[in-house]
Amino acid sequence: MPPIFNAEEIYTIGIEIEKNGKQFYTTAAEQETDPDLKKFYNDLAKWEDSHTSLFEKLKSELSDKAIEDTVFDP
Repeated sequence: MPPIFNAEEIYTIGIEIEKNGKQFYTTAAEQETDPDLKKFYNDLAKWEDSHTSLFEKLKSELSDKAIEDTVFDP
């Protein structure tokens, strides 16, 4: 049976993906010598920050029903 996630878990996964993306782009920017590419990577890192903020906001607005387990797990 495939894993089943509730809405809270989905947002938590999304937040971690965005944080990992920010770290990736930040590291790429630090290692880049071309100023245009450095700016590009830094811009992408900022976008990942905005995605993280959005997911955190949406997660905080979830109803109690949306964070309940959806499947009985013995």
